[in-house]
Order: sequence, then structure tokens, then C-alpha cells
Amino acid sequence: MPWNTSRSGCRLRPGCRVRRSTLGNSGSITAHNSSSTSHGFGRPRTPSCGGRTRSSGRPRLSSRPSSSGRRSARSVYRRAPAGVRGQPICRVLTGHGLKIATSTYYAARKRAPSARSVRDAELKTQISRVHADNFSVYGVRKVWRQLHREGIPVARCTVARLMRDLGLQGVRRGRGIRTTVRDDGHDRADDLLQRDFTASRPNERWVADFTYVASWSGIVYVAFVVDVFSRAIVGWSAATSKRAKLVLDALDMALWRRDRAGDPAGPGLIHHSDAGSQYTSFAFTAHLLEAGIDASIGTVGDALDNALMESQIGLYKTELIKPRKPWHGLPDVELATAEWVDWFNNQRLHTAIGSIPPHEHETNYYAQHQPQPAAGANA
Repeated sequence: MPWNTSRSGCRLRPGCRVRRSTLGNSGSITAHNSSSTSHGFGRPRTPSCGGRTRSSGRPRLSSRPSSSGRRSARSVYRRAPAGVRGQPICRVLTGHGLKIATSTYYAARKRAPSARSVRDAELKTQISRVHADNFSVYGVRKVWRQLHREGIPVARCTVARLMRDLGLQGVRRGRGIRTTVRDDGHDRADDLLQRDFTASRPNERWVADFTYVASWSGIVYVAFVVDVFSRAIVGWSAATSKRAKLVLDALDMALWRRDRAGDPAGPGLIHHSDAGSQYTSFAFTAHLLEAGIDASIGTVGDALDNALMESQIGLYKTELIKPRKPWHGLPDVELATAEWVDWFNNQRLHTAIGSIPPHEHETNYYAQHQPQPAAGANA
């Protein structure tokens, strides 16, 4: 009976085995009876019912290098079957160019995490929390300062490294669109600030401007009034039109909030804005005069004359409007703006005032400058 000795398989009687001869490199296949014993031959292989030989059930790992040339020990270990660990994995790693001893492998598996890795894991949790609690807009510097404010000592370079690992970064401003439309028919007040955006106390200088937000139901306009001393947003309003009422409502909110807090604005306060027709209108000018506020308006076509307010609106767009778009309409924008303003005034850190929130900056001022009662006055 002829026997097929090709490499693809053989036709044998039941009970026969096929062994690959170890004598020579020809790769020939020799048939042996099931009762025979191996003498110098390789591992026996039993043909399938179709005559093709199969390897044993022992899992094998390819020793062919990956496309990158090297593979990490951890990735190879995870991809290995459950029964192929320990010494076999060391041989596979060696085949991939990662020479490792068995004792080194087991030592790495049993080694406790380093103090640095444990510390990094704790800091990553805190960094992620601070970043998420602040509208996900903080970069390395503000996250680092906020951690120090909470009593968590950490180096700035460490925060930068861990934020890179977490894929976190601060927002970046884009290019804005001008919304100012001047009205040559109105007389304008002089520029009383001359680009000097500093103040020695609250309610000394306010700056104002408005911007727009595109929504599904149309354009929403949002106006702000900011105190130069603390960078606090003292008033704001939103509407679907950019008439004078938009900026009047923001001014009324600012006056009302200051009066409610016990620090009313009055004579000596300068209200600075650009040359938009809303701020040069008769209704707005009369309202300023009634409140005893001096009007100040920058030159036409020069954004630097109201640079502080331009920067503030840039923050509003970058930290709130762009990350949360699309917007549905006016109610949607109003609710989000109220939430952002509250966070901005009470939690957000500002570099210009010592990396503290605006409300805290004003509180510190009044604590130092309010007159102290005379001794025994309340006795």
C-alpha cells in the first residue's frame, strides 16, 4: 500500500502517527505504527480524519518581530494565553528583542508600585477634578495655583507632565468678530482712561461692551459691565436685539448689585465703553447722568481703547460659548451665562489680581480699608 509522504499530510491506517524526522533538514515525514516508540524523533503528530496533520493543542506564540521591531513586555504578556506565562513569555520577549531573565520577570510582577507612581495616581485624580470643576478651561498654570490654594503641594512641571498624560489642556482663544457700529449723529464723551486699565478701589472704573452668540433660533446678544479693580462682572444682560435697552439692562444690574451689597456706586465712577451707537445714545447717556456716573468712550475703530473688555469677552467666548455649542436660543444662553458669571466672580483665578477670585480680592480690600470702630464704642 503506497504511503503519501508530502508535507501537506498523509494517508495512513487508523492508529498510525506521523513524525517529522530530526535526521537532516529535508523536512521529510516518516510513518510509524502507534505501538512504536520514539528514538531521537520529534514530537509525534496525529493526522486528522482527512489525512492532514495538526499540531498539538499547546498554544504557540509567534517569534516574528512586529512591524515596529519591538514590543513592550506588558503588551506581549497581556496578549499571551493564560497557560503561556513565566518562562515561555521570557523566550517570546527575547525573540522580540527584549532580553529578560525569568527572575527579572517575576521580580517585576511582584514588585510594589513606586512612591512616584502612587503619588502620580493621587495627583491625577485631583488634577482631573480641578480641571472639570472649572469648565475644563484651566491650563497648567491655573490648575497648579488652584491645587496650592487647596493645600496640595506640587511642582508646576509635575502638573504639566500629568496633564499631558491625561490629555488635558486649557482653552485657547480664537479670533473674534467686531460688533461695534458707530453713530456719527451722536456726540461722544472723551476717553477718560487713555488705556489705563487700573483702579485703586472698587467702583472707581467700570468697562462695558457686548458680544453675540449664534443659536438655532437666531443671534443672541450679551452685554457685560466689569469692575476694573477686581475684574468682577458686576452686571450683564442678554437679548435678541442690540438696541440700547441691552446695555441699559446690564448697567441697571450693576448698580442694583452694588447697592444690594452695601457698596453703592456713585459720583466719581467712570463708565468706559467703545463708540458703539448703544453707548452714545441719548437714553444711555441720560441714565449715566442720573446715576452720577462719568461717561468715557474710546476712539472709533481702535479696540485697544477698550482692551480690557475685549479680553473679558474673549474669555466668555473661549470658556463657555465655544465649548458648549450649539446653542438653542435665548433661554439656553441666559442660563449658561448666569452659571458662568457666578463661577467667574467667586471661583475663577485671575492672574492680574494675584491669582485669586474677584470676590475674594474685593473682600480683602474692604477688610483692610473699612474704618475700625473705636475701642469701647459698643460697650
